[in-house]
Amino acid sequence: MSPKGKIATILAVIIFFSTACLVYVEKADSGTATRKFDKARQRIEKISASRPYSPRRLVCLVYDPEEAHLVKVSLPYWMVRKGIMSSMEEENNDGANKSDYHFEAKAMKEALSKMPAGLLVEVWGEEEKVLVWLE
Repeated sequence: MSPKGKIATILAVIIFFSTACLVYVEKADSGTATRKFDKARQRIEKISASRPYSPRRLVCLVYDPEEAHLVKVSLPYWMVRKGIMSSMEEENNDGANKSDYHFEAKAMKEALSKMPAGLLVEVWGEEEKVLVWLE
């Protein structure tokens, strides 16, 4: 492979991994899930301590005891912002007041641009666990 081909391949791999949505599913019992959640919380604390910086990814960790699955989803932050704005535009087509929509879309866009990295949501049920954070 020529040097230009190698450089193009390396750039393509870097672009793919920097924009990819990653979903990881593993079988896990309650103890394993608790350890993974504790580790994720430690990571979130480190991220929160290093504020302010703009987030690059939205990460969601979910444990479902009925299926014994631990699911981790990681999305590029630009994709999250784009998805929220697209869904708001779709909702506007259902007859919402244009001025209300414009205000809500503008406020949402501003909030997303200022949101720091760190914990967004933590939910603990009887057995279910959910963590959502920006990193």
